[in-house]
Amino acid sequence: MTKARNIADLLDANGDVKSASLDNVPASNDASALTSGTLPNARLPNNISDGGTTGTKLASGTTAQRGSTAGQIRFNTTTGLAEYYDGTQFKSIDSPPVVSSINPTSLGQSVLGSSQSIVITGSNFSATVTVKIIGNDGTEYTPASTTRNSGTQITITTPTNLTNTNEPYDIKVINASSLNSTLANALAINDTPVFSTASGSLGTLQHSNRAGSSLTPIAFSDEESTPTVSVTSGSIPTGLTLNSNGTFSGTANAVGSNATSNFTVTATDGAETATRAYSIAVNAPVYIPMDYLVVAGGGSGGGSHRGGGGGAGGYRNSFNSETSGRNSSSETIASIAQGTVLTITVGAGGAMPSGGVTGVRGADSSIAGSGITTITSNGGGGGGRYDRDAVAGTYGSGAGAGHGSSYHFGTDGTSAQGYDGGNTPGSATQQGGGGAGASASGHTGGTGNNLTAGNGLASSITGSSITRAGGGGAGAYGNGGTSSGGSGGGGDGGWTNTGHGAGVMQTGNSSYSFPASGTANTGGGGGGMSGDSSVGTSYGSGGSGVVILSVPSGDYSGTTTGSPTVAVVGSKRVLTFNGTGSYTV
Repeated sequence: MTKARNIADLLDANGDVKSASLDNVPASNDASALTSGTLPNARLPNNISDGGTTGTKLASGTTAQRGSTAGQIRFNTTTGLAEYYDGTQFKSIDSPPVVSSINPTSLGQSVLGSSQSIVITGSNFSATVTVKIIGNDGTEYTPASTTRNSGTQITITTPTNLTNTNEPYDIKVINASSLNSTLANALAINDTPVFSTASGSLGTLQHSNRAGSSLTPIAFSDEESTPTVSVTSGSIPTGLTLNSNGTFSGTANAVGSNATSNFTVTATDGAETATRAYSIAVNAPVYIPMDYLVVAGGGSGGGSHRGGGGGAGGYRNSFNSETSGRNSSSETIASIAQGTVLTITVGAGGAMPSGGVTGVRGADSSIAGSGITTITSNGGGGGGRYDRDAVAGTYGSGAGAGHGSSYHFGTDGTSAQGYDGGNTPGSATQQGGGGAGASASGHTGGTGNNLTAGNGLASSITGSSITRAGGGGAGAYGNGGTSSGGSGGGGDGGWTNTGHGAGVMQTGNSSYSFPASGTANTGGGGGGMSGDSSVGTSYGSGGSGVVILSVPSGDYSGTTTGSPTVAVVGSKRVLTFNGTGSYTV
């Protein structure tokens, strides 16, 4: 009777068949047949059964005990791996390793000559492993040491011949079975940053331009990446920011005295750094003395029946102890920080609309700029119309009142700029009041010579004495007398009937005259209208203003807009603005 046996029961400790364990072997199948491998198949089980708890046992032995039969499968007690023979060599049966990451992922150029520890993390690392560091040119480097910490971790130390010429490096782990895993581009070598901007000053910021963008940028680099920079000691001027790319932004705060900031900048590329010392200076403002004459636009004369004269534009003067309007002492010379952009506004004269209406105020003239108190001259008042007060307001010089059957008032001038306009006496036979000038009030209306306006003031700021800011004459009705505008560009008043006074002769008619406009760029007031229908109802417009600057020639910047006239007057440069513009101090 045939007995079923487990193969494990038939083998001894060396994996050889135990002859005593075989039953019912025919005589022809003796022990020699067992050792020669000729045991009939009929005497062996067709299937190897596994009880499910102990597993199927392979033949086992050391590497030295390997056979040479193709297809042989065995457990190698030396390597701890199952293996098979393919007819040429034994190959291990193993799970391949997996390399997940390394730490650190970069090394600095400065440490390449010494061994650096790198921890490799992954899985399925065999008891015996080999690690290779592979450059981008295929060169393989063997670590100075390799330690398998566990099946998931290996620690290596870098060889001292590692260079930065063929990074990034791959990390390759090879198990004893020859199965391997590679983490590509795993290890970078950071070059030491190199500064190309020399140490020392990066520039001096003047008060007029304290923008960081005007400083010399800090240039730096390495061969393979872009480092960043930061201030690591000292400080840069308050208000500035050093950007990571070496440029500066922001605006440095103003200083009361010249100041220099010293600081150290560090360029960083991974683990690699380089330092360099720099400085930035911020200068306090330099103040430039500047004289000025500011004259506003004159007001236009009044319309209708015997209109009042227009007031002169306000008059402000700092030059050479000359007076300002209203016989005020000259103003203090301006002291303006170098680099300040002065905005120059020249006021237009009051317009000349048609109709029996009140005159139009002149526009203000001014000098404005950052850090200074704006210097403003007020426009002259517009002349009053028939039987009305002149319109109240803030004027450089006041306007004259228009004629009326009752008493009417002219307007006030501004202190240190101009006088008050003339009034109306309130008689049917009297005329309107004359406009005021920088040096005198307008006359109260009357007959004969009592219709003239206030005179202006003279200044030699341009090198020649020129009178400006005269008031406009009142309109008149009747014979004889004058209605002259004040000296300094004031327009004459209009007349009707014979014996006309000043004004502009009406074409083809010697009995009438139009009112005259104030002279351009003097701030003169316009003349008032007489009001006779044969003459018309128009009236004189005010003259435009002017702004004049005088600066030492050595401090003259030459930067202007608006095309001012520039003249050399002694040791000064004199800029005459007849229209809006600017000057950079």
